[in-house]
Amino acid sequence: MKFKRMLWFIVMLSLSLIDREGRIGWARPNAAPTAGQTGIFMPPATLSNSSYTATKPSIFINNNTIDVMWEQGTATIGNKDLFFAESANSGGVWSNPIAFYTSATNSLRPDMALDMNGNVQVIWDEWTGSIRLTHQKPLKSGTAMTIEPSVNASASAHDLVISSDNRIHVVFPGNKPGVEKTPFFPYYASRDVNGTTWPTATAVYTASTGTGSQYPAVTIDSQDNLHLVWQEQQGATDGRIFYAKGLNNNGVITWQTAVPIVTDPAIANAARPDIAIDQNDTLHLVWEDYISIGEQYIYYAHSTGGTAVQTGATTWSSPQRIINRSVQANNSLPTYISPKISLFNDIIYILWIDSSLDTGGQEDIFLAYSDDLGVTWSSPANVSRSANIQSLSPKMDVDATGSVHVVWQEKEEGRYTVQYTQSAYGIFLPVVMKP
Repeated sequence: MKFKRMLWFIVMLSLSLIDREGRIGWARPNAAPTAGQTGIFMPPATLSNSSYTATKPSIFINNNTIDVMWEQGTATIGNKDLFFAESANSGGVWSNPIAFYTSATNSLRPDMALDMNGNVQVIWDEWTGSIRLTHQKPLKSGTAMTIEPSVNASASAHDLVISSDNRIHVVFPGNKPGVEKTPFFPYYASRDVNGTTWPTATAVYTASTGTGSQYPAVTIDSQDNLHLVWQEQQGATDGRIFYAKGLNNNGVITWQTAVPIVTDPAIANAARPDIAIDQNDTLHLVWEDYISIGEQYIYYAHSTGGTAVQTGATTWSSPQRIINRSVQANNSLPTYISPKISLFNDIIYILWIDSSLDTGGQEDIFLAYSDDLGVTWSSPANVSRSANIQSLSPKMDVDATGSVHVVWQEKEEGRYTVQYTQSAYGIFLPVVMKP
């Protein structure tokens, strides 16, 4: 009887590790991956355990500790608070959800970064009616602080980085204080991590028309210069990706003139950019070309010639499609596939949503990688593997071993839950059973 139970356990374990090509994967969390290897993604785990819907997760990895934060509905109709879960062993075991911030208004879209003291700093939106204020607070302690100005009910994104002098830099779309109308401008604010107040944010670019500047993303180079990209929406089908470099001078950021960096006439409606920087100070940019809900293309480009850290204009490679076919979102919200980018050594990871391959027409989470600066890309891998179930709002981070950690929201029984998975690098061997 003991032998049969052991045999059953081995068989079930083996089957659980078989990938779609029939290989057997044995996870080695401390093994260094080979270039471009994505490994097998582990079965997803549900991090939110509430009967209320949980959406817009964010993930941050600090050594072996992983923090995931999300917005979650409450008993108050229409109200959302922020919760997080933590794993101290690289995602193996998770804490129960912990309340991070509760209020009488809506707390939305959290993002995280690590300061020089080892504390995770969080930004999010506090939304009351038509007014949206960006807030900031450390993860484990401290007081929430507001960053002015206000925003008129924008569902756009924000971002933050922390420089080596322990300053928090935040970017978000905003209006002039008290002005509740479009266009939005890209706003910037910075303070020392030990400061007790935020200075009033200033606009990086003020020539916006239409709905203006939305979905800003920022990264920081080895000289503490900032690199900001955003979607400049001049018309319903006329989006451009703009870029501005913030030059650091003893902790003071001076913004150079913003310029459009996606000028290829074949890219009609560039949108939803994301940016990252590698150990050589090369910038990596991803965005989408939105033709329609059912026809969207993912593009990639990188900075060239080391210009990212210089005072002169940053130059860029020609845009490359990461897959030739178009991808799509569902006919309901959201309408954009919103690609995300992360790096590990020379490997570039791109993450997005796509409903075109799902049997029920629902969005799945896909990932592709390149290890040759975007010349070639892997075949997209389905990370969420949730046929006929809607999976949205993915975010990812990469740990020190190269394992990719992904979170997203997934619809289950009429509500959204927060899901987590990670790639498992390993040795692929057949299972040998002995009598």
